[in-house]
Parts: sequence; C-alpha cells; structure tokens
Amino acid sequence: TGFTAIIDPSRKWLQLRNSAYHVESEIWRFRTRVGEYEGQASVATAHGRLDDERKAEQQLQVKLLQLQGHIRLSTGLQETAFYAKPMTTNDVKMSGHKGNDQAPAAQVTVPLLGRTLLSQKPPSGAREEDAKLRRWHFQHHQYKCGHQDAVPHGGDSFHAPARPEDYIRWRLVPTMKFYQKRIPGYAFKRRLFQVLLLACGLTTSLLAAINKPHWTAIVAAVSSAVVSTQEFLDLERKLQRYSAATHSLANILVTWQRLTEVDQANAGMISALVEQTESVINEERNAWISEAQAAQQFARESAKEQEEKEEKDEPGKKGGGSV
Repeated sequence: TGFTAIIDPSRKWLQLRNSAYHVESEIWRFRTRVGEYEGQASVATAHGRLDDERKAEQQLQVKLLQLQGHIRLSTGLQETAFYAKPMTTNDVKMSGHKGNDQAPAAQVTVPLLGRTLLSQKPPSGAREEDAKLRRWHFQHHQYKCGHQDAVPHGGDSFHAPARPEDYIRWRLVPTMKFYQKRIPGYAFKRRLFQVLLLACGLTTSLLAAINKPHWTAIVAAVSSAVVSTQEFLDLERKLQRYSAATHSLANILVTWQRLTEVDQANAGMISALVEQTESVINEERNAWISEAQAAQQFARESAKEQEEKEEKDEPGKKGGGSV
C-alpha cells in the first residue's frame, strides 16, 4: 500500500536487526578480548593491563561509532523522530541540583577494571529530582520496574570479561540450540507442503478422469497458492542454512572439548574459538539478510506487475460498459 511505501518498515527492520546482531558479535569479541581487542601478553604490570583495557574500550567505541553512522545512512532514520529519544542511562550526572558543584566526593570502586573513581555524593533531597531525571532514560525498557536488576548467581552480566567457558555457555551453546529448535518446525512445514502438492496433483488427475473441469480449476488454483507460499517461505534454504550452522558450531565445540587444559588456556586457541564461532554466526546472518532482501524485491516487483495489469484491464472494462 501507499502507507507502507512511505514508512518502509521492512527495510528499516532488516537494517536495525542486522546491526543489532553485528553489535552483539562485537561485544562478544570485546568481552573475550580477541582480535582487535587483544592486549599484549607480555604486559605483567597493573598499569600495562589498564592500558590494554583502555585500548580495547577505545576500539569498541570506534566500532560502535562506525556502526551508528552506517545505521544513520542506510535506514533513513534521520527523517524520523528516532534520535529524539534518549538511548542511554544517565550514568554521568547523578544529582539533579543546580549550582551545587561543591558536593563532597565519594569513592566508587569498579571491581571489573580495578579502578577507583570519584563521584559527587548527592546532597540530601536530591533523590526526587534524580528520579525525575532517570525516568526519561528508561523509555526503551532495558531495565525492569525502572531499575537495574541484580545479576543472578552464575548468570551473564552481559558486559564482564568472559572466559572461554563463559563464551561457550552463554554464546555458542544457546545459538546452536536456537538453530536446532528451528529445524524440526521448518522440516515439518516443508513436508506438509510436499504432501499438499502431491494431494493436489492426484486430485487434479482424478477430476480430469471423471470429467469435472470446474473442480479441476479450483484444485489447480489451490495448488498454485501452495507453490507460491512455499516459494515465499523458502523453507528449503532455511533448513540448509540452519543445518549447516548447527553442524559447524557442533564441530567447533567438539574440537574445543578435545583440547587439553594447557591448550585451552592458550590465547591463540581462545581466539580461534571465538573467531570461528562468530564467523559461522555472521555467515548465517548474512545469508538471512540477502534472502530477506531478495524476498522483499520479489514482493515489490510482483506488486508492481499486479498494478500494471490492473491499469491495463481498466480501459477494457470501461469500454465494454459503454457499449
């Protein structure tokens, strides 16, 4: 429709979802400190480790800024009110009082980085205004009930540095299970469509044999609808894509499990584990994006052909009515 053509939600959704997957992949590389985020193995001092952490954070910042620029240019969000909403929490200014720059400083220790930071201690009576300030930063509902929940014991904090065991537990295995859960449903749908097509073919032959042309046309129309739906869903490619990704991830997991503890502690092996896993996930994602874009292009071309056909038929209908 015209409204859909103006808003174009499908293109924006594809670009935003693809970008979200890309951010997730970069975050896992950052958390495991592999690739561009890997520090110097020879550094043994606290200052050297802190410098490596800062470099890794700067590299992640560069990646995120590049991705934001790509989103801004490719999705057309600059022409909407998307950037009018705050997307980060107010982690810098914690006090809402104006003109109170002499508030006593309090030390805040960050166990993750081993740093001790200085932050202003909020004066008495500032909680109400702080709550008003924070309220505008929870519009995207990343926290429940307006506050950040505590990380459950043994759960993923989604930002702390991850060991290989953590990466396998929270990234590799859940992704592999996600693909495995999709396979039975798609296989059942594909088999169902095949059975329907076979039944339509047999029914058409039977109706033709008993000389029922009207019913034959109806069954042929149903068969054509089933074929079109099957081509639109593209179940065969989805099955191939998910099966290949599951097989590759399972091979990566088996290869890692057969390593000794010494080899599993090697930085090169850890980097290979993460890079191979992310490569498999990214290949599946890129294939999904290309297929989705092809389906959108096919739908647009079909709609355009249908409109042209209707425009050609309208003059004939008008002429027949006048006679």
